[in-house]
Amino acid sequence: MSSTPLYFTTPGIAQTAVSAANTNLDGATGTYVQVVASSANGRRIARVRCATAITGASAANKITFFESNDGGATKKFLCDCLVQSGAITPSATVRSAYAEVPELVGMVLANATLGNNQLYAATWIAQATNIKVEYNDA
Repeated sequence: MSSTPLYFTTPGIAQTAVSAANTNLDGATGTYVQVVASSANGRRIARVRCATAITGASAANKITFFESNDGGATKKFLCDCLVQSGAITPSATVRSAYAEVPELVGMVLANATLGNNQLYAATWIAQATNIKVEYNDA
């Protein structure tokens, strides 16, 4: 055990888009997109935001999140996030669907020695959604 405390001080941002419909929660069937991976010394998630990326009418949708502890070979369901509960059409007076995922705040992605953790996501329906993760590296 190290006598030196570990601090997460180097900030970073990971952004990705998901759009292929996948209603499976088994972590094996369907399309999953890697959102963020671990760093050399570990990575702590500070904030996760999801926003629809369409200009026309959108439908109710949710994003599901999965964790892999073996570099992506297997994935386990963590949580899901309801991005919107009904159809909306973004305009000058109507905001695009947006949600934050507090369940993932504070999650530590271990380095390759401890498991090579990665965070994956899938969208419930075929609707483009951007995911932005703010993190700090050790």
